[in-house]
Amino acid sequence: MSSGEILEILLDSGEPIEQVPNSLTIEGYHLESIEDLGEYFSLCVQAK
Repeated sequence: MSSGEILEILLDSGEPIEQVPNSLTIEGYHLESIEDLGEYFSLCVQAK
């Protein structure tokens, strides 16, 4: 991915949605949005 591109990640509830956003933030990625889609979550992340 090129810098600035947006990646959508689909995550299950529980540990994945609790841990992955924090890990990405620690690594320096920018979280664009987190949306609850019922059965899973959509997490949009901007590439470094």
